[in-house]
Amino acid sequence: MKKYLLIVLFVGVCFGQDVYPYFSDMEKQLEFEQKRIFIKHIEKDLQIISGGGSYYNWLSEISAYQPRSLVKPIRTDYNYIRIFEIILNGKIISEIDFLNIIGFEEKADSLINYYNQIFINNSNPDNFIFNEYRYNRDKQLLKNAIFVSSVVGFITYSMFSSDDNKLIGFALPSSFTAYFYLLYRSIDKKNYFGKDKLPTLKPYLTKEQIKSLSESYNRKLYSKIAKN
Repeated sequence: MKKYLLIVLFVGVCFGQDVYPYFSDMEKQLEFEQKRIFIKHIEKDLQIISGGGSYYNWLSEISAYQPRSLVKPIRTDYNYIRIFEIILNGKIISEIDFLNIIGFEEKADSLINYYNQIFINNSNPDNFIFNEYRYNRDKQLLKNAIFVSSVVGFITYSMFSSDDNKLIGFALPSSFTAYFYLLYRSIDKKNYFGKDKLPTLKPYLTKEQIKSLSESYNRKLYSKIAKN
C-alpha cells in the first residue's frame, strides 16, 4: 500500500498534478486551509455556561449564526457536554455552526428547536420542585438566631445593676431578636420552588458522523477550489 501511495505522490509531483489535500498553488492551499474543517477528539468536557440580561439570546453562546438579542429577556444556565472539538480556521465552532457550514441548515434549525424546547420545559413553573431541605434549613437557622439573641438579651440584662443599664443592655439583643423573628415570619414556601437541575445539551452527532461529514465537506471544498 505504501508503494502505491509513493508512486501516486511521485507522479503528482512530476507532472504538476495536485493531490488531496495539497495544492501546488500556494494561494489555493491557503484558501483551503482557511475553510477546511478539522476534528479533534477530547475527553468528555462538561461546561457550565451562564447567560442572561435583557434581550439575551443564549444560543449565541454556542453558535455564531445566532444573534445576541431576542425580543424577550431570558436567563439561562446550562451544561454543555463536548466529546470533540470542531475547528475552522483555528477557531472552535459548535455543531449548529458545523451543520450550517456543510449545508444542513434544516438540521441546524431542528437542533435549535430541540434545545429551545429543553429550556421551555426547564423554565416552566409547573415543572419546578419544592426544595424542602433549604426551606427547613433556613427556618432552623432563624430559630437558632432568635434563641441565641434572646439568651444574650437576658444575660446582659442580668449583668447590670441599674435599671437604665439593664434596659440599654437588653435593647440591642432584643432588636436582633425582633429582626430575626420578622424574617422567620416572612419565610414563604413559594420562594423555595425552582428548577431541579441545569439542563444538559448533549452532542447531536456522533464522533464518527462528524468525522465522515467533515471529510466529505473537505473533499468537496478541495474540488471546488481546484476548479477555480
